[in-house]
Amino acid sequence: MPALPRRRRFAAGLLLAPLLAGLTGCFASDGGDAPSDGRGGSRLKVALAFPPTENFSPYGADATLLSRLGVTEGLTRLDANGAAAPALAESWSRDGDRGWLFTLRDATFQDGTDVTPKAVAAALTRAAAAEPVTAALSGVELTPGA
Repeated sequence: MPALPRRRRFAAGLLLAPLLAGLTGCFASDGGDAPSDGRGGSRLKVALAFPPTENFSPYGADATLLSRLGVTEGLTRLDANGAAAPALAESWSRDGDRGWLFTLRDATFQDGTDVTPKAVAAALTRAAAAEPVTAALSGVELTPGA
């Protein structure tokens, strides 16, 4: 196999540098189990509701999803058994054959404004209108209620 021209090798090196920097510490020696009280330790345990599809590549969908999970909160979350549990919604119930009614807990956005049903519906409506449409929101109609 012929060697890459010098220019291509340099470009490949530039592309790989952030990836290698991102992997720094991923293969560190075993530091033992971290105490459960959060004081120290050298392991980060991440629980996911789905298996990673891209081996946590910093350029893939796994990394994007993990970063979004760190800055947003859903209406519900999954508990340790995989069942729906309250998150932003403190409760929910069926509303007819195809609807759900969510009751929000008191919450504020990072700027201090109140989280309202209208704001939640607007955020979910924007997400449903994104291209490509996410499978979770495909065909979903969202309406705010008081």
